[in-house]
Order: sequence, then C-alpha cells, then structure tokens
Amino acid sequence: MSTRRILLADADAFYVAVARLVDPEGAGKAPLLIVGGSADHRGVVTSASYEARRYGVQSAMPMARALRLCPEAMVVPVPMAVCVQKGREIRHTLQQFTPVVEQASSDEFYLDMTGTEKLYHNETLQQTAQRMREAVKEATELTVSIGGGTSRVVAKLAAGVAKPRSSESGARSSGTKTPNSEPLTPNSGSLPPSSNG
Repeated sequence: MSTRRILLADADAFYVAVARLVDPEGAGKAPLLIVGGSADHRGVVTSASYEARRYGVQSAMPMARALRLCPEAMVVPVPMAVCVQKGREIRHTLQQFTPVVEQASSDEFYLDMTGTEKLYHNETLQQTAQRMREAVKEATELTVSIGGGTSRVVAKLAAGVAKPRSSESGARSSGTKTPNSEPLTPNSGSLPPSSNG
C-alpha cells in the first residue's frame, strides 16, 4: 500500500495579489497595501501585503487599528469577483497534476498525490510541487506556497513554514517544505525560493 502523499497549495497573500492585478497602477504600486472594509464603517482587514504585516497588521484586525499601526498604507476593497475567478483558475491548473483536488478555502487547495509515483516516473514530490508552482504562476500570475506530508495537518503546517517572509530589507523568500520540515534547497534536489513572493 502506497504511503499517503498530500500537498497543500496555499496562494501567497491572495487577496493582495489579486487586488494588485486588478489595479496595477494603484494597488499594484503600493508596497503598503491592505485589502478589506472601510475604517469608517467598522471594516476589518481581509489581507495585508507582507510589507504591511511588518507593522503588525493582521487579517481580521479592525481596519481603524490597522491604519493606526500602518498609517501610510493604501486600503482597497476585496475584488471578490476576480478572486473567485482566480481561485477557479488555480484549481483547474492543479487538476492537471491530479484529479483529487479539494478546495478548502478561496486560496487553499489540498492535492492527494498518493499512487502517482509511476505516473511521474518516480519524480520527487518536491520536483512535482515545483512544476505546480510554475504552472500556477504562468496560468494565473499568482504564486503559491506548497507544503507536503502524509496527512493534511502536516501538509498545512509545512505550507505555513514555506510562506514568504519579509526581511528587514524588504526581501521576500518562499518555497516548499517537505514532511520533515527541513528547508528545501537546490543542492538537496528540492525547490529553490520563489522570487515573486
């Protein structure tokens, strides 16, 4: 019996990334970007750019508080229709690798890769995940972080660790994590960091 091979593909700062695609001249040029409701109507933060998160801005935070923490941030509403469309595009792209794709939320997708070893000629799971990321980027202009493991819980934890991180210089890194939670590097045959966050 094959060992379970579960991946979680999680879009990076999904609502922020989509907002930037929708408005490249406005939101697309704002490093400090918050997506959500209006502070005047007790709105909350849906998502924030990695740069804004460095100021302490978090999802579900009252927008008024977020703007006190990061007063220079640009605030835009959630482009919901386009988010739904992009979610469908990501799922369709992932289904090219396995038919067993379950959308857990607007930007999270579980993939059951169990038994696909021969189909992919014993390609490592890291190599398959890298091709997934490249395919999603090409099809949607969005990036995803991917975590892998023998269960959904492990895959979700690994995807969280693989998420982009803003450094003090503003540089970001992202990638994929394996079940052993060790960073993947080109030298180990694993995934290099994405430059797109």
